[in-house]
Amino acid sequence: MSDPTHPRADPVLDRTVPPDKLFVTAKAVVRCGSRLLLLREQLPNGAIVLDLPGGRLDLGEDIELGLRRELFEELGVEATSVSPLPIKTWTGVNLLDDGVVALAYAVELTTGERSDAFDHSASPEVLGATWVDSEQHAASADFLHKAAIAELFEG
Repeated sequence: MSDPTHPRADPVLDRTVPPDKLFVTAKAVVRCGSRLLLLREQLPNGAIVLDLPGGRLDLGEDIELGLRRELFEELGVEATSVSPLPIKTWTGVNLLDDGVVALAYAVELTTGERSDAFDHSASPEVLGATWVDSEQHAASADFLHKAAIAELFEG
């Protein structure tokens, strides 16, 4: 936890207060025309949100292999291509006050745009997958990383 005696101890607003832990996540940017593939996930606090597929890397895990593992766990599919988007990175703080650095990768899946082909059974927090366009994104508050995802819609 951050130091509550620090004059500006809100880690979300003040990046000078470092989190106790820092995790690296790899996120998949899967496009179908102007839409992005997003997961509907249930967070530990019970909230249901939309987020990009992917997740936390294991210690020492190769980034691309970790992203491929996460895609298989969350969607039950394999990626046909994974390409880094080096300028699409973001930082944040999760519900446990852990720091998160997310790395975005352009991904193509073996299923193409068929979201009915996904198997979420290996990842109980994943409730489903859906294609979302920029208007749906702008109209909903139920997104993790909302600003970062908005940037992906912009190009």
